[in-house]
Amino acid sequence: MPPEPPATTLLLTAADTGELAARRWRIEVIAGPDRGRAIDREGGTIIVGTHPDTDLALTDGTVSRYHVELRLLAEGVLLRDLDTTNGTKVGGVRVASVLLTPRATCSLGHTTLRVVPDDRPVELGHDDPSRFGAFVTQAPALRRILAQLQRVATTEATVLLQGETGTGKEVLARAIHAASPRGRAPFVVVDCASVAATLVESELFGHVRGSFTGAVTDRAGAFEAARGGTVFLDEIGELAPDLQAKLLRVLEARTIRRVGETVERPVDVRFVAATHRDLKALADRGGFRADLYYRIAVVSVLISPLRERPEDLAPLARAFALRLKPDAELTDAAVAALGHYDWPGNARELRNVVERALALAATATITAADLFGAPAAAAPAAFHAAKEEVIREFEARYVRRLLALCQGNISQAAAKAGLSRNAFYALMRRTGVETPDA
Repeated sequence: MPPEPPATTLLLTAADTGELAARRWRIEVIAGPDRGRAIDREGGTIIVGTHPDTDLALTDGTVSRYHVELRLLAEGVLLRDLDTTNGTKVGGVRVASVLLTPRATCSLGHTTLRVVPDDRPVELGHDDPSRFGAFVTQAPALRRILAQLQRVATTEATVLLQGETGTGKEVLARAIHAASPRGRAPFVVVDCASVAATLVESELFGHVRGSFTGAVTDRAGAFEAARGGTVFLDEIGELAPDLQAKLLRVLEARTIRRVGETVERPVDVRFVAATHRDLKALADRGGFRADLYYRIAVVSVLISPLRERPEDLAPLARAFALRLKPDAELTDAAVAALGHYDWPGNARELRNVVERALALAATATITAADLFGAPAAAAPAAFHAAKEEVIREFEARYVRRLLALCQGNISQAAAKAGLSRNAFYALMRRTGVETPDA
């Protein structure tokens, strides 16, 4: 049986948050010992059961501690039975998963629930939901995510940020920290993908002198260094299984032990994590601890890649340019050229391209030729051919550098690029980069 999830898990995605935020739902108990009880919520997920930590806690002895998960969508409520003993029935038929349309009912033991939509307009509650900290977007779904995160930031909720490399997860983590009551305290980053596996435990929890080779002095880890502030654990999906267990203990007990020490030290931090992986799918396959996933995904946000929100290309490019040069601007042709590329490196790659363009441009005005490296004197008719050549050169350099970073491991390189293994192979063939063992 899978681990029982703790209380509220609120799932917001760029694909569906615009829909979630457009409708509230009311889950009513219309029959059973708890008749008359109800819960209202705008989007997210509701857990129903008899455990006190559930969102809708029942007293019906025929209901399991964690009985059903109700995911609130625009078109209905997606019900999932949590492998219960007595099961969940809709229309008298036992179901594992089903979409409940408005005003539909379901039975949990002796209890009957009804889902009722509340279509009152939802106010975002913020003057400028297109910006949160340094994160800028015009995409409607992401604007709603920013509005949600602005509210979440004022709480102590643990946040999981998911999305491809370069989509701005650390930028959002810093914005959450800055907008929180802990904003004046330290913000400490630990990148699980870049720190040697043998040193991650020390980075997180610290060590005492002599606990391992090279430990010449006592050292505080991230959880101590961030006292009163926020620990941002980047690429948490790369964390080894033994460290996942230790991290879970820290989140539950709120104490840590330095490597080589038996003393328990109290922890006073807010925890934010990020990953480019689908952590829920990884947990379902046994590749990540499910109990840790539920503990860190109290609020889980999926940031869509830049190729899925073309409306953000021009605002982001202008924002990056203005940070570097106050009078910078992009020509209309430059803005149009941005849309002819799918930006596999997302906002990070766009920022680097803009920075290079400003360094090469003769003036503060960025042209399409500046963006893609075509010679300033090139004839307008040759622009597209020149741009394609520069893109091919960039892709080849990108693939070679990524393969070198991953020591020739194609699966790892594909994951870091946010591509499938087959797509990465296709990119290698297109750019003429040979496989490491060729």
